[in-house]
Amino acid sequence: MDIAADTGEHLLGQTVQDGRNRMQVFQMEGSMARKVKWLMSVIVGLVLLWSALWYGASVATGKVIDRVEQQSVRMGRDVSCTERTVSGYPFHLAVSCGQAGLDAQDRGIEADINSVRSVALLYKPGHVIAEADGPLTVTLSPAAGLSGELVGHWKSARSSVSAGLSGLKRASLVAEEIDVIANALSGLGGLEQMTMQGAQLHVRPNPDSQTDFDVALTLSDILTIRSGKALPEMDLGLLATAKNVGEALGFDPDLLLANWLSSGGALDLEKLSFNSLGFVANASGPVSISQDGLVSGQVKLEIIGMDKLPDLVEIIAPRFRQNAEQIAATFSGLAGNNSDGKVTIPLTLRNGIVSAGILPIGRIPNLF
Repeated sequence: MDIAADTGEHLLGQTVQDGRNRMQVFQMEGSMARKVKWLMSVIVGLVLLWSALWYGASVATGKVIDRVEQQSVRMGRDVSCTERTVSGYPFHLAVSCGQAGLDAQDRGIEADINSVRSVALLYKPGHVIAEADGPLTVTLSPAAGLSGELVGHWKSARSSVSAGLSGLKRASLVAEEIDVIANALSGLGGLEQMTMQGAQLHVRPNPDSQTDFDVALTLSDILTIRSGKALPEMDLGLLATAKNVGEALGFDPDLLLANWLSSGGALDLEKLSFNSLGFVANASGPVSISQDGLVSGQVKLEIIGMDKLPDLVEIIAPRFRQNAEQIAATFSGLAGNNSDGKVTIPLTLRNGIVSAGILPIGRIPNLF
């Protein structure tokens, strides 16, 4: 009898404990379900908020483009973007133009380009990447100092810019396999066609000064046809620091150039290079550009392959070969050749006039 009672009490206790366990499980499952529902609600809310922000940004972008087009008309420069689309949801804001154009009557330039695409990264504000498909057609009138038409094609062309409230901070342009054809172009010495394997331009703030900007330009494997004659293949390069530009590049190139020139137009050349037919010339030193486009400064010119200069000049301008022979002989004798064949010549530039000591050797024309 006592055994039966004990057994009954044990079974009853086990039943109660099982009930309690099941209740705890139900409570835990209910709590987990509420947490999942709360998390899903937060996610849905964030998605809706992000979607609203993206839509607002896309509408604002369209209005900014409209405002730019309207302002350009008031400035006498018509900027257009036809067949415009805005896409890229959720993490990008992409703007595409079926065709883009610029009509700057005050500068005598009219340009049309096929298919331009730009992408802004919403998680990296101020950074914009753009690509363009050729051809690019530029029509020039006498107001530009030239007249005729240039048509450009390329394999790829991409630019990247970073901007803040005060304007552009960094800018890069990279293009490959460029081909430019000149149609009835006057003012460039009979230029008919120019091709190059690659072109790169990079501008960034100088790490040692908030108002200076570093500039790097590379043009590789340039081939030019002028008046039916192919000129030698050449490479050009520039590494320099533009002084006293300001804390940003701004959004108006004309105003940027005017302000820089008014502040002295100082440019510290780290390396200005030219390479063709074994003739290599590198220039370095501080220079300045006047508001009239005249260059002044002190430059160290280093030349490798001075004996190649006459052959190069003969191909470009045959009538000056004798002058090139005299220059090559004079400077090879005065400067002396190092073991590596390098000739170093200090040059003085004064308002475009280039002199080696007291000997004038040439003139740099106005840059603009």
